[in-house]
Amino acid sequence: MRRRGPHRRRLVATWALLILLGAGAAGGDGGIDLDRRLLAPLADWAHPLGTDHLGRDVLGRVAAGAQPTLLAVLAGAALAALIGLPLGLAGAAPGGLGALARGHAQLLSAMPGLLVALALAGAAGGGIGPAVAGMALAVPATGQAALVVAGLAATASREGHVRAALALGLTVPRALGRHVWPALREAWLAWAGTRLPRLALAYAGLAFLGLGADAGRPDWGAMVWEYRTYAMVAPWLPVAPVLGLAALVIGLRQLPILLHRPGWRRS
Repeated sequence: MRRRGPHRRRLVATWALLILLGAGAAGGDGGIDLDRRLLAPLADWAHPLGTDHLGRDVLGRVAAGAQPTLLAVLAGAALAALIGLPLGLAGAAPGGLGALARGHAQLLSAMPGLLVALALAGAAGGGIGPAVAGMALAVPATGQAALVVAGLAATASREGHVRAALALGLTVPRALGRHVWPALREAWLAWAGTRLPRLALAYAGLAFLGLGADAGRPDWGAMVWEYRTYAMVAPWLPVAPVLGLAALVIGLRQLPILLHRPGWRRS
C-alpha cells in the first residue's frame, strides 16, 4: 500500500512557494490614494487586506515585499553553495590542504553575519542592496556548511567501495559525484531547510533597521518599521508583512521535503 503523506506535503510546499513567487512578481501597491487611507481588511473588495496610511493596497505591498527577501535568501544560498561546498570538499583532503581549508571554514563560521552586513552597510552608506546583504549574512552559514561537508566527505571517502573505485582508476571528480555526493545530499538539504529560514529572518531584521533595503520599494522588514506607529489604530498594517515573512519561512523550511526524491514505499 502506498503512503501518500510525504507526496502531499511536497505538493503543498510546491504550491506555497509558487504562489508566493507569483504574488511577488505581480504585486504592487496601486499607488497613493489619500481618500482611501487606513481602510480595514475586507472593507473594500479591491483591497482585501485594507490600505495603509497613504492609501496604498496592503496586499500588493506585502506581495511585492517578498522580492527583496527572496533575493537575499537566494544570494546567501548561492554564496554557501559556491564557496562552502568546494571549501568543504577541500577540507576532506588529507594533509596540509585539508587543514588549511578547515581553518578557513572555521574562520568564516566564527564571523557574525549581522556585523559583517552592518560594516558593509556603513562603508557603503547604507545602500548595499538585498543581494549583498544576503551574502554578508550568509558568511557564517557558509563556514558551517563547509565544516559539515568536510566531515561527511572525509567519512564517505574512507568507505571501502570508494577506496576500491579510486584504486581501480576512477578519477577523483567522478568518485566525488558518484559515491561522495549522494552521502552529502541529504545533509545539504537539511542544512538548507534550517539555515535559509534564519537567513530570511536576519535579512528582515536588517531591513527593519533601515539597512540593505531599497526605500523606494516594499520590503517586509522596512514595512514593519514604517507601520509600527499605526499598531494601535490599524493593527493589520504591521501584522501583514509579518505574516508574509512567516509564510516564506515555512516554505523554506519545507525545502528538504520539496527537493527530496519521491519516497514511495510499500507497507
